[in-house]
Amino acid sequence: MKFPSSTSFALLGAALIAISFGLARFAFGLFVPPIRAELELSPDMIGIIGALPLISFILATLVAPLAADRLGARNTAVLSGGFGAVGLVSVSQASGVLSLGVGVVACGICTGLMMPALTAAMQGYSVWPT
Repeated sequence: MKFPSSTSFALLGAALIAISFGLARFAFGLFVPPIRAELELSPDMIGIIGALPLISFILATLVAPLAADRLGARNTAVLSGGFGAVGLVSVSQASGVLSLGVGVVACGICTGLMMPALTAAMQGYSVWPT
């Protein structure tokens, strides 16, 4: 398997972190006012839903190193991106509390899986030719 250059690897890693942390994990908070109004959610329910990404992030970080070992860094990163895509689509199309909750949980899993996947990729990456 041919590794990308160190610059390409760094740019790809930065893009994956920006997507998983920026879009998938923290973007929900920016859209709480319109989501709350459209779905008619109480402040308590918004608080519970707002805590779900952190909970799913923590749980995902517990299993992420095992996933990176078993699936490999690339497949774990792809799995993470899949969770992010599913989560963002679920949040954008949410018609109620349950679909919104599922979306933010998936986004938290995305973030929890991404860092161990990139760490595993860096450990397997060598900037020195072999």
